[in-house]
Amino acid sequence: MATLHGNWQISSPHGSGNLFLWADSWGSRTPKVETPDHPFALVDDRLWDFFQTLPLALPALKNADIQSQLLTLPSGEINDILAPLVTGQNLADQATEQVNLHPWQVPGVGLTPLQTVTLLQSIPLGGTLPGTVGQEFYFYAHLYRWCLDLVVRGKFLPGLRETAIGYEAVWLPLLDSTQDQTRLAQFTQAVPPCCLAVPLPETVNPPQTLVLDLLQQLVQAQITHTSPSLPSHKEPWLQTWLTGLTKADAQPCGSGKAMQRLSTVLDHWCLPVQAYLAQRENQALAQRQFRGALKLLPPVKPDVTWRLAYGLQALDDDQFWVPAEAIWSAESEPLLWQGRTINQPEESLLRGLGVAADLYDPIA
Repeated sequence: MATLHGNWQISSPHGSGNLFLWADSWGSRTPKVETPDHPFALVDDRLWDFFQTLPLALPALKNADIQSQLLTLPSGEINDILAPLVTGQNLADQATEQVNLHPWQVPGVGLTPLQTVTLLQSIPLGGTLPGTVGQEFYFYAHLYRWCLDLVVRGKFLPGLRETAIGYEAVWLPLLDSTQDQTRLAQFTQAVPPCCLAVPLPETVNPPQTLVLDLLQQLVQAQITHTSPSLPSHKEPWLQTWLTGLTKADAQPCGSGKAMQRLSTVLDHWCLPVQAYLAQRENQALAQRQFRGALKLLPPVKPDVTWRLAYGLQALDDDQFWVPAEAIWSAESEPLLWQGRTINQPEESLLRGLGVAADLYDPIA
């Protein structure tokens, strides 16, 4: 049985991101020799025919160009030949020392952000997907629902992003509430391992990089697809930017001095909330997965004094607690605590204590 997979390829200065669709099957051939090509991946007509059987809103892919993407996948040995594990294969059937991650060239097709939106709209959150669709699509669908929530609440700002061919108009999600920062932490922790098979730029937090890039691209596609055209403006450079904000197929804005000035103005305008903009290069959001918190401890006999403990609390798990003593005594950064990595723990704690001191003078 074949299974559909999807891996988000993050955006780059050379273009927007895309959802890479591919499939593998138990019924494929057994490898005879070691090869860099995925031996169990569907190709050509088998891949097109399989797409037709799926209960998803896929675009007309028959005429799409097949791409080859390098994916790092769990692999083991079959008849002493290294091969990727097939979806559904039980890892317990392989000796632990024989399973490792290995790069494979996989054929498939890429969906634009707008095509990805159409696909995710067809995934029922209340129902179940057939076994022919990978479970990672549930993750993508829930992330898309978060995108819709941000759009409805108006949590986005216009901007400009520099690319290899000039500036392009973008919409940037604004994650300035505890609710959205908590969701970001939860999605970051919940990224399926198979979604990280695509090589990512070296970052502090690869799962969060993927979440932020996909979220921004979905918000961008949703807004430009549904926005009405804005009134014309007499300045051509400004009209180009406004068109890019409301049309999915708009051309880049160019790289002239007018665009450079507009980029500077927008940067200054967004400066107060710069740390909360959902951009994959925004490392400030990576440091907001934990918040300063206070814990009231009851007295221990014979003492009758209540104690107020300071520490950090995970946004995605209110039971995860890092006492201030562990933070102050840490000899290096990042801090590793109970299996989790905490970047800049002292700064996060001091930021939280600063907020608490404004509300309760004795803390200061």
